[in-house]
Amino acid sequence: MKAVYTLYQQRNLPFSVRTLLLKFFSRVYQKEELNTQTNRSRSKVLTRWLAGLPQQLVLLGLRNPELSDQLIGTIYSAASRANKEMLQSLQAAAPRIYDPLDGAVALLPAESQQCLVQLVYFLPHLPGSLLSSLSRCCIMGKLSVKLSATLIGILRTRITTQSSPIFPLLWVDVAMAAGCQACCTGQGSLVGLQGRAGHEGTAAAGHVGSGQAVPSALRCVLLPEPGLPQRLCAQRMQLLPGVRGKSEDLLCGDTLQCHFRSARSSVAPTARAISPFAGGKYPLQSSVTEVDYFSFLFSTLTGFSKEELTSLQSIRGRPHISQTQLSPVQLYLTDLDQFLYHWAVTEMVSQSLSAIPSRSQCIDIVQSGICKYLAGLTVIPDSTAGSVLCAISKLLDQACLLNENLSKFLASLCCSLLYLLLTIEREDEEHLQKRDVLWASCISLLTALPRVLRLMLQSLQVGRVHREELPVLAQLLRLLMQHGQLRSHMVTNEFLVKQIVKDIVALKSGDAQEQWLTDLHYYFNVCVASHPQGAGAVNTVY
Repeated sequence: MKAVYTLYQQRNLPFSVRTLLLKFFSRVYQKEELNTQTNRSRSKVLTRWLAGLPQQLVLLGLRNPELSDQLIGTIYSAASRANKEMLQSLQAAAPRIYDPLDGAVALLPAESQQCLVQLVYFLPHLPGSLLSSLSRCCIMGKLSVKLSATLIGILRTRITTQSSPIFPLLWVDVAMAAGCQACCTGQGSLVGLQGRAGHEGTAAAGHVGSGQAVPSALRCVLLPEPGLPQRLCAQRMQLLPGVRGKSEDLLCGDTLQCHFRSARSSVAPTARAISPFAGGKYPLQSSVTEVDYFSFLFSTLTGFSKEELTSLQSIRGRPHISQTQLSPVQLYLTDLDQFLYHWAVTEMVSQSLSAIPSRSQCIDIVQSGICKYLAGLTVIPDSTAGSVLCAISKLLDQACLLNENLSKFLASLCCSLLYLLLTIEREDEEHLQKRDVLWASCISLLTALPRVLRLMLQSLQVGRVHREELPVLAQLLRLLMQHGQLRSHMVTNEFLVKQIVKDIVALKSGDAQEQWLTDLHYYFNVCVASHPQGAGAVNTVY
């Protein structure tokens, strides 16, 4: 064994020879695991060999994907058996393995990525720097939507599991996001976690005891995603020249963590020591702090690093920017692939945020992050704007109160998005496909927060609007009055609506009566001035 290990350590070995040696050690290790009366000298050799595998994976990378895949399979087998030396070595190599630009998780094929993502579950500790890299992998589209769902589910499991992640006694059933269907097979085995060549039926034998239920998120058999496009790092760098996109530039860095801590300390004194997870079934897992977990979710929700958002502020004019005098927020138009990926991840993040027991503390932390890192920006990506509205609308309940700055920012986002939706050219098929989800997010938020609707109406100052924007403004008012869920709120704000209509008419006085102005008069008189009662849902066509 020592002689073979000495040969294995030699540099410049042909890949074919190294592969044979790797298979040899893997078979010996599997046999040793089944035999408790193994010679100690051989065990020491295998221990040194196992401990070196994560670092070898870092050095090998994409040079030989097949050999890297075999390394990952062996690493997973040892980690799932809670091999102490392997876990320590894997923890030390994790920052380089999960580097969003040069790490194995970013470079290797989807099958290897799947196992690397699942390995996150077994890491003894998940520090903020590692979560920052994982968030970056999601933001840059390095992982498929299904793998991003698995990653978010694993982190949610880790932070809500009572016992050690290495020896779980209780499991949390993680709800997977849209499009990720769990294919559950068997009981007491990790299908997909152990389904690697050469590990039939044994990979999790030392990890899951009899009678323990396995989380559906970890039983999920993940297949390569054929349809939904991914946004690659090269495409992002082409889009934003000069932006390197280091993981340190993420919004979930130390600055945001300090801000999250200060946000929690601003809660009532009686609640300061209470974790947002305290109302759940399981206490907080110390290996993942709630600050790092919130930072991961918030950064993944925004979909852009701090440096990328800063770079966007210098972009002006079409075709990349949509702007209107009605709102101070300009929208950066993301490409469709990027938008669809970001939106799918947003739904997963929103589900994880909604699952946090202390809803009021959760919304307080999220709104503090939005106000500090997004509300002061002039240019916001359309996917980020929609994601913020989607998350806030899902988090709200009757006990949650939004501060004034956030309410004004949300009103500006809604106004900018609604203007974009009404001015998209019918020939622009790429942006037309965004319309349904963005419209739904705006309507959902305005319905849940009448205060934001009122602020948006107050911001619609006709005097500063270009004349060519008047038909769009009139159409916007008509659609809001026509919508069944918003009609009662529009009636409540009758004075504001009436004033806007009067200002539009005043600007158009002397001109020929146009159809859009006639339509506006009609809907105002029918839907608002007449104060209809019990308005039902109306299908809105825009």
